[in-house]
Parts: sequence; C-alpha cells; structure tokens
Amino acid sequence: MMSENESQANLDLLKWSMILTGVSLVLIIWQGMSGIGQTGYTFQNWILGSIHAHSGESGILLSLIALALFLASKYDDKKLKGMLMGYATLWLVQIGLAQAISGTPWLGMIHVLVAFLMFGHGLMMMPKFKRALAN
Repeated sequence: MMSENESQANLDLLKWSMILTGVSLVLIIWQGMSGIGQTGYTFQNWILGSIHAHSGESGILLSLIALALFLASKYDDKKLKGMLMGYATLWLVQIGLAQAISGTPWLGMIHVLVAFLMFGHGLMMMPKFKRALAN
C-alpha cells in the first residue's frame, strides 16, 4: 500500500528522472570510448578531445536535471535522493578532474576510477527507480 507522500508524488517527473539518469549512464560509456580514443588507439581522425569534453558537460547537466526532476516529483525516498545528489556530485568532481589533468597528467588515473565508480553508482539507482515507479 502506498503512503500518503508516495500517492501525492508526480510519477511522470520521477520517470523522467530515471530516463535522464539512464542517458547519463550511456554518456559515461561514451566518455570511456572517447577517452581511450584520444590516446590514438581508435577513431584516429575524430576530434575526440572536444567531443569528450562536451559529452562530459552534457552528463553533468543531465544529472542535475534528473536531480531537479526527482525533487520536483516530491517522491519520498531519502536513499534515492541522496544517491542522485551523490551522482551529480561525482559528475562535478569529474569535470574538476578533467580541468586539472592538463597540468597534472597522473590525475587521469583518478579520473578513470571515478568514472567506474559513477557508472556503478548510477546502475545501482536504476532498480530503486523501477521499484519506486512500480508502487
């Protein structure tokens, strides 16, 4: 049975929050491909540095919009809310690391590890979204 808070939640906004989170997960996969491609192993004639940067900016935007939609949905799930806040924060950390890499190349190793963490974190949110939408 749904609680009063859950019955007043806007499930359409919650659904869009889930969809945008899913799209941002696809962007993380693209980030990995374009990041590796910059090293010359693949896609040699593409402008991967610029594409990599712009898709990262798109990812942080999607994560912030997903968080805003979740908050606007008024769905009462503190764990999912915290996870979405953490996810958006990880995107912000990634952008910061990307800006710092040019002066400190070894930060690239941390940048990659944070990307793996972000992807796992985002994947863990998806079943929580699905459970919320099933109620």
